[in-house]
Amino acid sequence: MKYFSIFIISCFLTNLSCAYKILGVFPVGAKSHYIIGQSLMKGLAEKGHEVTVISPYKESSPIANYRTVQVVDVFESIEAVNAKLLEMKDYGVVDGLTGFYDFGANLTRSTLSDKRVQDFMKTKQHFDLVICEVFLTDAMLGFGQLFNAPVVAVSSFSASIFTNDLVGNPSPLSYVPHPFSGFSTEMSLGQRIANILLTSVERGFYYNYFYPKQDTLFKEHFRESRSSLDEIRKNVSLILLNTHFSLAFPRPYVPNMIEIGGIQVNKKPKDLPKNIKDFIESADHGVIYFSLGSNMKSKSLPDETRAALIETFKNLKQKVLWKWEDPNLPGKPDNVLISDWFPQDDILAHPNVKLFITHGGLLSTTESIYHGKPLIGSTIDSFGNRHFLGGICNQAQRRRTPKEFRSRVEFYKVS
Repeated sequence: MKYFSIFIISCFLTNLSCAYKILGVFPVGAKSHYIIGQSLMKGLAEKGHEVTVISPYKESSPIANYRTVQVVDVFESIEAVNAKLLEMKDYGVVDGLTGFYDFGANLTRSTLSDKRVQDFMKTKQHFDLVICEVFLTDAMLGFGQLFNAPVVAVSSFSASIFTNDLVGNPSPLSYVPHPFSGFSTEMSLGQRIANILLTSVERGFYYNYFYPKQDTLFKEHFRESRSSLDEIRKNVSLILLNTHFSLAFPRPYVPNMIEIGGIQVNKKPKDLPKNIKDFIESADHGVIYFSLGSNMKSKSLPDETRAALIETFKNLKQKVLWKWEDPNLPGKPDNVLISDWFPQDDILAHPNVKLFITHGGLLSTTESIYHGKPLIGSTIDSFGNRHFLGGICNQAQRRRTPKEFRSRVEFYKVS
């Protein structure tokens, strides 16, 4: 899938034998969003293109033709959201949408106000293509006109109001459930009515609360623009979605909306660090990998939840890799190895890893299914994950997935 997406972009640039200057705009201070952007942009750099990326993250292993314009203030916005993730599952629709869109406005403002970004914008250098993440940051589509380049939009999850309206993609409410709803494609009459109402509420908030904030930021930072933000939004050339038809509910797409789910998966897993490799391979009964992703922190779990997990892991015959963000875990059992970071994709590729306990993130779920690992999952914290995981549950339960998937992966939806 990684190479397919790179091929799509290369075809878009029309001439595979030439190197192009490409700008990537991936400002969200969440590691999962960065991983999607990094996979695409590094792939293009490896093909010989000259790549510049606006991102909060800096490459640990720099590539000669890969440059980062680093934005660090956005971490404050994402940390504010992360601190409330456990509370968000109890939010109502209005509170959830308001907080969601306020986060987008703060993220956009922090990025465009950053001195490094402002200095970069003043260079007026030439780019052949702008690849821009579309996640509550519509004003940043202005980079395309600023550098007089066509725009490819990237969504870190499935089709939504952020992407559908850019290219006129249809979303029939009779069988396409809203991501917040938790419905399947087979909705009752009452659920269809609720789906219509929820979608209408979101569209009302989007165009009357969120969009005016983005339009104001666009006018403030792209003052020389010849077009309005509305015109620029309708001029996006291609949209790449971090989803895949085999893992979600069926839905229509226009020709310039392409699924690239799994772009981050390593088809040839890298060697694991020695301490992790030794821990996994010395486990006679296999290993369980437990991670709540890059946003949700295990250390933020309530004391009683943490105590229950420790007690459960202690009584298992398997060993456990636990993504834990502090150097110490009080009461840590001997069969548990903690770390604030694990090479997740490479761990899941190891044959002695028998189970993945996950928060239900899109990357985590995709990687597990690719490597054929059983999942125990929860959907407590994510906008797009409920729809994505609901699709997986529906596919598995109704036996619509390939035989290999059915035989190797089960999904237990935990509320």
